This record gives sequence, C-alpha cells and structure tokens, in this order.
Amino acid sequence: MKPFERYRDYVAGLEREGKTLPTNQFGDLNFTQIASDCGMRRQWFSENSGKVFGSDGKTLKQIISDDFTALGTDKIQPKDVSETLAKRSEAKSKEVNRLRKTLNLKLNEIEALREENEQLKAENRLLKAKCGEEEDRIELLRDTGRSFNWNV
Repeated sequence: MKPFERYRDYVAGLEREGKTLPTNQFGDLNFTQIASDCGMRRQWFSENSGKVFGSDGKTLKQIISDDFTALGTDKIQPKDVSETLAKRSEAKSKEVNRLRKTLNLKLNEIEALREENEQLKAENRLLKAKCGEEEDRIELLRDTGRSFNWNV
C-alpha cells in the first residue's frame, strides 16, 4: 500500500471512530505521530506537500488542510488560567514590594545627601568668607606693614 493510501485509511479510521488529528505541544499537527500511525516516514509529508493526489486535483497540503478542518485536532488541556494569573500576580506583587523598599531606601539616601550638601554649602560659604578676611589682612600687612587681629 502506498503512503498516500495509508494516510487516507488513517484519516478514514479517525473519522469512523470520531477522533481528531493529533497535535504536538505547540498545538500544530503532529506529523511525527501521524506518520508513525500510518507506518511511514515523517518527511514524506514535507517531501510531497506540493504533489497532487487523488482525483480532486488537490495537493497533499490542501488535502491535509481539508482533513484538519473536517476532523479538527485534539487540544492540549490548557492550564487553569486563574491559577496561572494568580501565580503571576503574586510574583508581580513581590517584585513591587521589593522595588518599593528599594525606592524608600534610595529616597532616604537622597534626603540625607541633600542635608549633607546644604551643610557643606554653608561650611563652604563660611570658609570663603574667612579666606577673604585673611587675604584682606595679608594685603593690609603688605601695604602698611601693620597687622590687625580681626577676631576680637
């Protein structure tokens, strides 16, 4: 028996039994399983996808598409959506909490740095003023030879 005849018999058997075409983990037709059930190589489907089979003048690809439409496929049982969403929500909630803690630490650090910056600015202004006084005293000493103690 030729591979195409084996495939047609396989599809007819599925139709009689009310079964669907098998799928892989991605939801696509499982040509490996179909080929195994038909007793042929998986590559036969890809090698002959453009060939015309049967009296309808359809290519193998079109015939398989029609069989897919007529029989459907067995669906992989979907995971419980609410459980998946709950897990994602919990993971996101943990991440949000971690980010909030990090944000609070960084905000406290910024505030401490702002306070330190203000203190350093005030100290810098004071030192500049003292430096200016010292420069004035040295200039007076140079010009007049007199020394004054400004700190009374």
